[in-house]
Amino acid sequence: MAGKSNFHANLPILDGKNWDTWVKQMKVIFIVQEADEQVNTILDPLPANATEQQRTTFREAQKKDSKALFLIHQCVDSKVFEKIADATTSKDAWDILQKSYGGDAKVKKVKLQALKRQFELLEMKNDEAVAEYFTRVETLTNQMKNCRSTLSEEEMVEKVLRTLTHKFDHIVVTIEQTRDLSEIKMEDLQSTLEAHELKHGERNHGKEDEQALFVKFKRYQDEKKKWQSKKGSKKGKESVEDKTESSKKEGGQKTKKDKSTIQCYNCNKYGHYASECKAPKKKKSQNTEEEA
Repeated sequence: MAGKSNFHANLPILDGKNWDTWVKQMKVIFIVQEADEQVNTILDPLPANATEQQRTTFREAQKKDSKALFLIHQCVDSKVFEKIADATTSKDAWDILQKSYGGDAKVKKVKLQALKRQFELLEMKNDEAVAEYFTRVETLTNQMKNCRSTLSEEEMVEKVLRTLTHKFDHIVVTIEQTRDLSEIKMEDLQSTLEAHELKHGERNHGKEDEQALFVKFKRYQDEKKKWQSKKGSKKGKESVEDKTESSKKEGGQKTKKDKSTIQCYNCNKYGHYASECKAPKKKKSQNTEEEA
């Protein structure tokens, strides 16, 4: 019981937009449940004069058809279910869904042209991982297959090699020169490119660490130079001031005049001028009388 419960809990659900994927998943489920023939076979009614063998065969077919119809009911959302609510056989329900969501030949042709255009423009993005790009390529090619357009594995390999980013240039050249592209599987190519991606990432990480250390060291050196420059400027200023002061003092000593031979006219002593004399000043009248 637990196994059945888990199985039903993980069934794919058709929402009207995922038909191509849903169909592939449902075909596998029908095979596992031994109901794959019923969705493609009309269940003929039992004849009136049926034999016991015919009755047994009919009951088995009816049982499988009911199982297939049950699975379809379980694998659609409520909106989609309204389209098949009145279907009495799994084939009737399947045909309704096929016409509603599978599209006719004209619709598929238009869709295919759009998909081919997308495939032509498809390129790997600069920040995209190898696994992500391969998923995009394979998703697009699967959609093209659903529109009855099949690409060979070699065409897919060539497309990938042609549209990788520049960091894969060296490995692409190596692959093209040493390998036969017709013998390369997509999964092998993905593994090779992912290994290169990992090495490239490790190398870049090391370079980033070196660059970070260099920037940090350079910043330290610049700060050190600025500090030394400020310190030197301050010392230079102090030195200039000291020299100026010293020059003033020395200059004062050098410009001092020798007054030893100078005689003061006030006190008649030597060594200073009358204007610098500390003795009482003589009156002019007295000086005049003395002179007379």
